[in-house]
Amino acid sequence: MFPHSDRWQALDAIKTLGLLGALFGHVLIWWFGENWSGTGASFYSIGLPMWLIIIDLTIVGLILVSAGAAFYFYLKRGASFKKICFRMALLVFLGFLFGLNLRPLFLFWNIFLFYALAVLTIFILDRYGDKKILFFLTLCVLFLTPLLRLFLNKLAPGGYAAAVLIGDPQGRISFFPFFPWFFLVGAGFLTSYFYSEYRPKRFLIYGLFSGIIVSFFAISFLKPLDLSNVFGVTSQIAPGYIILIFSFFIFLISSLELIFKKITLSKYNPIVAIGRHILPIYLITITITLALTNALKNSAKYNNIYTFLTLELTTLAIACLLGIILTHRNKKPA
Repeated sequence: MFPHSDRWQALDAIKTLGLLGALFGHVLIWWFGENWSGTGASFYSIGLPMWLIIIDLTIVGLILVSAGAAFYFYLKRGASFKKICFRMALLVFLGFLFGLNLRPLFLFWNIFLFYALAVLTIFILDRYGDKKILFFLTLCVLFLTPLLRLFLNKLAPGGYAAAVLIGDPQGRISFFPFFPWFFLVGAGFLTSYFYSEYRPKRFLIYGLFSGIIVSFFAISFLKPLDLSNVFGVTSQIAPGYIILIFSFFIFLISSLELIFKKITLSKYNPIVAIGRHILPIYLITITITLALTNALKNSAKYNNIYTFLTLELTTLAIACLLGIILTHRNKKPA
């Protein structure tokens, strides 16, 4: 898997794609979002094309799968419990910061808190259990989601614990509940395990074609998203979208691995450089882009589509520049 590099180039490229999708989505929501609530949820009255939202949601979901896949190699390098706790503490801190702009102050369950819980779950099962337990938990998280929603939405409607587990239909408490989003992280972790164990070209071809087939199968069962409540619909996302995201990841990782089998990209190439430093690039870029967005929205050119596209391109340029800078500063990126 790593014949020419000490990193999995295909995985870094997918992490880059996922991050760029997330940045694109942030700018899209900041620019066109209306009627912001206390949790930052936006409600739309404009006619955004559904296909654009589904594509961006699918690309953003790649972050969770690739994060799980990268975590496998992190543990394989012998990460200690102390390092895991430090990583979790950082994620919890970032998750806490997310709620500082809420009035009243509220610990909104977001992607940072979710990933901290996912990391802890995988670490415990990998250290004290085995891959089979993680495999069955990952499947159960996906297939038990509809049943748990039906049960908990009636038993504990509006409860914080229920929102953390299965989501909040109003999007006021949680954004990334454990069910079904953990499936993506757990499946990504297991994907790295299987692709490390089974390296033949035939296995990659199977992954490529199965990813295509399952993706088209999942698309045929998707229901349109309710764009009037972005956080709510994502908090209780239909399992079909989760299947689409993972099958698309399998297609990408298999096809890119076949492409990169005899190709080594420069570590400064933005295709892989951004994916190597996904967290700092995300935090720095959205901070700069949010300030630019607010400045442009207050200008006379607000609602100009060309200004919006320029903002998106500027965001891309910032991410690429940061990827190169951080790669130069960090000879052995985490």
